Amino acid sequence: MGKLKSIHRLLFLACAFGLAACGTDSEGTFLTAPSTPSLQSSAAADEDFPQQLQTEVEALYDAGSLNRGQATELLTKIQNASRTAERGQLDAADAQIRALVSQIGSFGKAGFLTASQVARLNSLLSAWRAALRPDSRPVAYITNLLSDALSSVDPVTQSVVHTIPIGDNPTDVAFNPTGSVAYVTNVRGNNVAVVDVASTTVTGTIEVGHPQSVAFDPRGNAAYVASAETGSVSVVDVLNSSITGTIALGGRPEAVLFVDSGRLAYVTDSQFNLVTVIEVISESVVGTIAVGEAPSGLALTPDGTTVLVANRGSNTLSVIDVDTETATSAIPVGVTPWAVAISPSGTLAYVANLSSDNVSVVDLGSLTVTRSISVGDAPRDVAFAPDGSMAVVVNSASNDASVIDVATSTVLGTIPLGESPVAIAFKP
Repeated sequence: MGKLKSIHRLLFLACAFGLAACGTDSEGTFLTAPSTPSLQSSAAADEDFPQQLQTEVEALYDAGSLNRGQATELLTKIQNASRTAERGQLDAADAQIRALVSQIGSFGKAGFLTASQVARLNSLLSAWRAALRPDSRPVAYITNLLSDALSSVDPVTQSVVHTIPIGDNPTDVAFNPTGSVAYVTNVRGNNVAVVDVASTTVTGTIEVGHPQSVAFDPRGNAAYVASAETGSVSVVDVLNSSITGTIALGGRPEAVLFVDSGRLAYVTDSQFNLVTVIEVISESVVGTIAVGEAPSGLALTPDGTTVLVANRGSNTLSVIDVDTETATSAIPVGVTPWAVAISPSGTLAYVANLSSDNVSVVDLGSLTVTRSISVGDAPRDVAFAPDGSMAVVVNSASNDASVIDVATSTVLGTIPLGESPVAIAFKP
């Protein structure tokens, strides 16, 4: 209890000098709720998420995971967000909670907190945000290849919220940076459907030959659409919903990822076992990177330094150094790894293994697989919720999605979907 008393004294001083709006009881215990009447929503008050977060942070301090300054910083920010919410300033409170998510992620990236500790804290922060602002609940879009539909799902309630008729054989989905628009590639329809997220309606289509995958640049001004059949990437002007150029690559381009703040684009080539590097400003190929066999999915670490590539032919995960544009190592994973996702904290990656019906959990500090999680049949894609507390895996043969609690690496439940779900993206 000595550490707890010390940290309570620090928090008392922070309150006394105006660094935090808080209080203590007669025993010096840090309080998250003041004695003034609360304007906080009843749902948030009933759950008392600030108190739960305080308990978690104090436990991490007692265990030596956080030092005194780190724990005091988190507890002060939790207290300030709680008071802001109680004044009814929900937008400001939401921003403060999101800042806490970023702060906790930085502690994880620096090695002070484990991935499960980060996920546990972020799970509580996510629940707090959802209680204060129901519109902050995570939303994911999933393409159903053979039922020609887009499912909007809520992983918290493990339910489909909307089903949107989308086009012939939708293969991929991506949100623009603001989350207001989503693009869906319809490979047999030879177009990209433009979805207005607020109304969940298709507002138009962009004609593209055999589109396989799509990605928005970081500013949302352009999108790249890869076509394995034509061996090319189409450049979309987002403002005008029109094709402004086509970049010939050859091979079988599959997945697209923007790197280096949008200066470059990486495209996997499953025919020649390469990642093709495109310079965006000139719309030209400037290099290639040798990876494993039949590369498919790509993911970028939050700090922008590393790209992971799922190689479904060699059952490996290639690690690319963005600065040197070289693959520095290959991590053995499951059988037929099709897709990879990196947690928002940058501490771990999930790899969807199509033929072994599981997800490989990769520690990005040691670059080793620490465990595998059994999911549904033939998992094709995986994505983390924006706060990192959950991940969703789409299972193409069992026609459902597995919802994973990241802190415990356990499947919380499944969401029934359409026929052959193959791709997922979370709204930012």
